Amino acid sequence: MNKSFSLTDWIRPNIQELTSYTSARDQYGQDQGILLDANELGLGPAIPSTDAGQSVSTRTLHRYPDPYQRELRTAIAKLRGVHADQVFTGNGSDEAIDLIIRLFCEPAKHRILCTPPTYGMYKVSARIHDIAVDQAPLNPDFSLHPKAIIDAIGPDTRVLFLCSPNNPTGTMANESDLRYLCEHAGCLVVIDEAYIDFAQAESMSKSLEEFPNLIVLQTLSKSFGLAGIRLGIALASKDIIGYFDKIKAPYNINSLSAQVALSALQQPEIMHAKVQEILLERAYVTERLELLKKILNAGPISLGAIIPSQANFVLFQIDQALRIQQALAEQKVIVRYRGNELHCENSLRLSIGSREENNSFFEALITVLGYQGPAYKNMMEQLNLQPKNSSLAQQDTAENTNTAQGTNAAQPTNTAQNTATAQPTNAAQVPRKATVRRHTNETKIDISLNLDGTGVHHIKTGLRFFDHMLEQIARHGLIDLDVQCQGDLHIDEHHTIEDVGIALGQALSQAYGDKRGIDRYGFVLPMDESRATVALDLSGRPYLVFNASFDRVYVGDIPTDMIEHFFYSLATHMQATLHIDVLGANDHHKVEACFKGLARALKQAIEHNPRISGQVPSSKGSL
Repeated sequence: MNKSFSLTDWIRPNIQELTSYTSARDQYGQDQGILLDANELGLGPAIPSTDAGQSVSTRTLHRYPDPYQRELRTAIAKLRGVHADQVFTGNGSDEAIDLIIRLFCEPAKHRILCTPPTYGMYKVSARIHDIAVDQAPLNPDFSLHPKAIIDAIGPDTRVLFLCSPNNPTGTMANESDLRYLCEHAGCLVVIDEAYIDFAQAESMSKSLEEFPNLIVLQTLSKSFGLAGIRLGIALASKDIIGYFDKIKAPYNINSLSAQVALSALQQPEIMHAKVQEILLERAYVTERLELLKKILNAGPISLGAIIPSQANFVLFQIDQALRIQQALAEQKVIVRYRGNELHCENSLRLSIGSREENNSFFEALITVLGYQGPAYKNMMEQLNLQPKNSSLAQQDTAENTNTAQGTNAAQPTNTAQNTATAQPTNAAQVPRKATVRRHTNETKIDISLNLDGTGVHHIKTGLRFFDHMLEQIARHGLIDLDVQCQGDLHIDEHHTIEDVGIALGQALSQAYGDKRGIDRYGFVLPMDESRATVALDLSGRPYLVFNASFDRVYVGDIPTDMIEHFFYSLATHMQATLHIDVLGANDHHKVEACFKGLARALKQAIEHNPRISGQVPSSKGSL
């Protein structure tokens, strides 16, 4: 038991002295007589009497709701095995997170501690209130590192936020680790249990009496399926809940949300039945991801770790995750890219849906990976999925069907012959798009591009001639390109030009992926009296040869000594061999010839060649 915790030492002094707002319903409730105290519309709500929303009562919508939602909190307390005065109801868990920071943290003075990868609102809410955020990362296996967490807690740390089951990983923290942190953290410990009903573990709310510094967050959005009513829950000591009520908005839960929530809480068996169905579907999805992993890992795109989940989603790694997520979206299947989170490189987060929705995900994934005809049918059968009457599933001509039967392609085996039969045959249908966000202390850069575009561009770097040169890459490469950069131009141009080269190179590399089916090489180009010979090889081996001399120190607002440096940064991060030789009399023309030449060479190199569709353009078999 954490006996040393005294709440008055942690609540902000101004809040301890605060006189809270007293609403009309504080003194007398809804059923105390003729209500003429709150300036409500006494004639009833101004809605049609035949309004379709009669599944919940609309008779009393002209009255303010109970500010403390006593009936609703009592139902939650019964379900969770706590006292009603230990329950707070808020506008989603986000309201509770916000109130915690407002209660315990003074702006520009105190700090919170998070354990990434984790739910992003802890950090966002802290930053809104000018509270510093420290981090004690999870281990690579997504387990807590209790000693590192304790070591990261400083004298100004007020709140430790933990998420279990964790979002985005679905992993559950060990109860012994959570208890250790409640005992030794020396600050408020908030355990976010949004997904607890899907886990094979008990809620830490059972330990509220033991740990007065513990706050448990829950929600009706997940297991109850009521995300639309925005009903969040905080479970804590009576004293902490009293402070929540002191500073919350007077009527933070609307009457309709409260009625729906109460209806659900009064029949929790419906929730439990739906949770069991989701758990079965989670096992179904995980099993098929494992099967797909065995099949794909003999080919150009492979699945990595599939994280065991205690939530209603599964996190898994797959090559070119961002590009695949974007391609799935074009198939009207939306999953979440989580590759920008710590330890989650190339990861997608898949929410568990109905059987039909889960099958639709696998069908769309097989499609965007380039499987057609007998290969598509073979993959569907290996995953034990029933294909829809889609055009891809119906592409089996009699000749294709005979071919599939002749090679035994439909048999769910892992032989080399079968794997080869199932290789994707049309990689060109995967959209070649990329988005890169590179924010440093020197530059803030956001780039998105589409290699199969028409040259549409929106470019702003703060350097007008540099913008003009990047436009040449878009126009002459037929690449849709959006480049937004805020750099430290008050120092000089170096970081802006260098970092745009890095980010653009990363985006290009991400977009063309494994280079399957492309021409790989490009060559070009004259420009008036100048000539730039640009030779490009998307080889995967970064190298730059740049032969040029300039008479001017600047062309426009670009230092000419940064031209080579830009192309070096670009070639390095797009993993390409790039040779540029420039001759001419006019430095403006020479620089422009370099950029136009690169654009034309790049357009040629990334073109899909139908004669080598699905093949890596290398005798080695990989680039």
